Amino acid sequence: MTQVEHLPDFYYCLAKALSENDVIGVTFYKILSTHVRVECAECNIPISQSEIEQVSLAQDSGQLSQPKLKRLKAGNCAREGCESADYKICLEASANVDWEAITAKANDLLILLNTERKHECLQRTTRERTQRLKRTLLRSLCIAAFLIAVVALLQARFRSSKVPSKYQIDPASVNPMRPR
Repeated sequence: MTQVEHLPDFYYCLAKALSENDVIGVTFYKILSTHVRVECAECNIPISQSEIEQVSLAQDSGQLSQPKLKRLKAGNCAREGCESADYKICLEASANVDWEAITAKANDLLILLNTERKHECLQRTTRERTQRLKRTLLRSLCIAAFLIAVVALLQARFRSSKVPSKYQIDPASVNPMRPR
């Protein structure tokens, strides 16, 4: 049993495990389409292989035409009104497949896939934080450079606008030894 939002990932890992165990070509598609059934744990509405593929390939529910698929993409049961979010994956016996080994491999692949996604998410978050920090630092440097330029201009303006005093003191008239 798996939650509907994890269904495409598990189905992908199940297919990959089959292909890694040399189940390929027509046999591969026959097994996925006839020996793997996916249905809601509560209302038993079936989901086909092609429907799972459509949901997993769509970036968002707007790309899907059927309301059933839109509900699946949103993480809900395909049947309108059903509140279940859990789906059963039924693996029917096949002479060519050791389902125990395949599901164990699929679960390992799913764990690896989730670990890789978490790592990618962490890298993306770190990259975004670094870019934000760089933008903030650049903005601060621009503001500092602007303020320095304004202060320099103001100083230059005040120096050039100093009016010379009309009165001047004769240095000889001041006694440097006189106490204050």
